Amino acid sequence: MREGTTIEDVAAASNIVEVISGYVELVKRGKDYKGRCPFHPDRNPSFTVSPEKQLWYCFGCHEGGGVFRFLQKIEGLTFQEALQRLAERAGLPLPRPGGPAQRGRERLYELNSLAAKFYAEQLASEGGQVYRDYLRKRAISEASSKRFQLGCTPPSASGLCAHLQRQAIALREAEQAGLVARRGTEQMYRDWFTARLIFPIADAQGRVCGFGARTLGGEEPKYINSPETPVFAKRSLLYGLHLARRAVSQRGYALVVEGYTDVIACQQAGMEAAVATLGTALGVEHMRLLRRYAGSALLAFDADSAGLAAAVRSAEIFEGEQVLAKVVVLPGGADPDEFIAQRGAPALEQLLQEAVPLVEFRLRQTLQGYTDEDAAERRRAAEEARGLLAAVREPVARAEYASLAAGLMAPGDPPQQRMLQEAL
Repeated sequence: MREGTTIEDVAAASNIVEVISGYVELVKRGKDYKGRCPFHPDRNPSFTVSPEKQLWYCFGCHEGGGVFRFLQKIEGLTFQEALQRLAERAGLPLPRPGGPAQRGRERLYELNSLAAKFYAEQLASEGGQVYRDYLRKRAISEASSKRFQLGCTPPSASGLCAHLQRQAIALREAEQAGLVARRGTEQMYRDWFTARLIFPIADAQGRVCGFGARTLGGEEPKYINSPETPVFAKRSLLYGLHLARRAVSQRGYALVVEGYTDVIACQQAGMEAAVATLGTALGVEHMRLLRRYAGSALLAFDADSAGLAAAVRSAEIFEGEQVLAKVVVLPGGADPDEFIAQRGAPALEQLLQEAVPLVEFRLRQTLQGYTDEDAAERRRAAEEARGLLAAVREPVARAEYASLAAGLMAPGDPPQQRMLQEAL
């Protein structure tokens, strides 16, 4: 790298047409290039790139900017990350930001990536047959297995330990990455995961942060995760986002499901905007992460799931973070992967079209069994509805929800409905 590389140097070395062509099929039209916008459903090409001005603009969604802005938006990167990506692409690598702490994080990513490769090799080996049979039974294709870097643990409880030592990696380092732990009275290092199917968990940039693991036997818990580390925090990661982010940006929503195999089944069936939390309820950090790519989330849960109940309780968080949430209730207690297997992807796509706004869903749940014959019940229902409506920032939407609530509380009684709507 020559000394004094600047942002302007990186921009000048990054041909905007070449960069965007990696994501959008562009056709030359006069001096400019046109294509379908990757940030919204675009039937007629409304996306224009000007090589002369080194700018892009969409006449459909009115987004636009330069090469950094495009990469930030399409990949969900910070400006510094986009700068680093384009500098490396142009052969002008910038020094990575941060001191020892940042270098320590980079080392954890390296160790996790090495472990992911090892687990994938185990799945492909003779000892991985039982896990391959399970994936085949769940209709997870070999292509999807490779795409999601699925793996399995070796037969030995210290197989990964031995592999890392052969790579001259100190087990103390591996412990910091959450790959191994001291166990037993002798406090010997053992693998963190044993006898499990492995799901590598990556951040939005595709860096492996940790792992989820499922037992195929009757052991409890069925699923476990890596321990929390400087790069692995369940509250701020979404499984499959690194593979879904472009589809999320294009469709304008994320399809949030509950399990790893649900994500894989949905993406395999063409619903590539599918992501999942890591066994936790959707929280503020998840919402902020999603909002980098789209302003909406479709929550596809079975009707009796704890995930749906938690999402319903999170309605105020969605509103506070300005993420439009809709609920897709799967019938018959089916998970998305089971629903796709039984009824096909088009049936699930149809349910997505019928998604109900989360606030409306919660109002209907709250007021479904309401009766105005009981004064205490009337006060309780009104207070719950009022608390939910208070979180809705948009005045027009709040008024519409108040009207819905009043209609549910006093069906067939317009004067009572008007009074309740005013009160709400």
